[in-house]
Amino acid sequence: MIGWQNGWLQQCDDFASFPTKLEQLSQVVKFTNPLAGNKLRLVLSNLYGTTDLVFDCILVSKQADFQVSKRQTLRYQEQIRIPQGQKVYLDPCQLTLTPGETFYVWMQANQMQSYADYVVTYAPKLINGTYARRAAYLPKLRSDYQKRKAWFCLEQFLVWTKEEAQVVEITGDSLAEMGMVAEPLFEKLLAAPQAYSFANTAISGSRLLKGAPENPPLFRTYGQSLLQREAGKNFQADITLISIGENDLLLPALAGEDIPSLAQLQAGFRQLQGPNVWFTTLPKVEKQAGIAAIKMTKIEKLRQELNTWLLTQPNVIDGAALLLDPKTQAPKVEYSFGDGLHINLLGGQVLAQAWYQAFTH
Repeated sequence: MIGWQNGWLQQCDDFASFPTKLEQLSQVVKFTNPLAGNKLRLVLSNLYGTTDLVFDCILVSKQADFQVSKRQTLRYQEQIRIPQGQKVYLDPCQLTLTPGETFYVWMQANQMQSYADYVVTYAPKLINGTYARRAAYLPKLRSDYQKRKAWFCLEQFLVWTKEEAQVVEITGDSLAEMGMVAEPLFEKLLAAPQAYSFANTAISGSRLLKGAPENPPLFRTYGQSLLQREAGKNFQADITLISIGENDLLLPALAGEDIPSLAQLQAGFRQLQGPNVWFTTLPKVEKQAGIAAIKMTKIEKLRQELNTWLLTQPNVIDGAALLLDPKTQAPKVEYSFGDGLHINLLGGQVLAQAWYQAFTH
């Protein structure tokens, strides 16, 4: 049946503790569309800001230079206001879309505003964004994988389509949010005969069990625990892929909290289990500054025990083993992002292939 379906959701993080205050804003976001359709609808978020936000001009184009573009409206008004604490669905825009096609969104604001709904990726091939501090300036998108790409408020587009698409959600922590796994996975799904659409709801620093503490501002950006977020989720994913658990081990050691027990972690994972929910084992991390060697030894022992248990559970890929050198049992250098915690695109491709084979076969 023809109707509105999710094309891509790249959920906003809560940066109310670190809002970005700008006299003017010009931002460009690139999306890759997975569905065939003839109308587009953008979704804007201001859930975390403390005031209404106003965008004076929003354009959509299939060209990066916006030489040909369509102006977006909200209730037929070209100046678009997002009330504080709300999301808005812009008016439908007539636009012929094909799977794998790229389009661009240019958003301009001419007044001083603080932005707290924050979107981030590192992998720029399928989705990308950047912003500048002059409304009339058209910023250029970066194509490297080493630096963070960020924008504000624009978190989703919908497609008017007759395709019956399955929504694939990747969620958890920074391993998922950075896009190193999501990009190669979503590329595979774009080439699949079945229609899929995409959602990335991961948050850097997120934990399985505990929400962000209320003390240091940086910790607050880590958001609610994944258990809380999944319980309150307002959309239905057909397949959910979860990377979570490392921050449950590392952050307590840095924040002076108690590290959760194996039983507590097992109980958390059990709450998320379902027939179309997939997990990965926790990758090994290098020694972290600020964590004593004796604590790192305890963390590593708990990680191994948790992984052993996870491999007895349904719908788990052994991502940790795929990233290790089989001789030394140390993380492969060629898969490292360089910070001792995260994987690069090559490592992401390994995990993406394992997940793709798991849930499509």
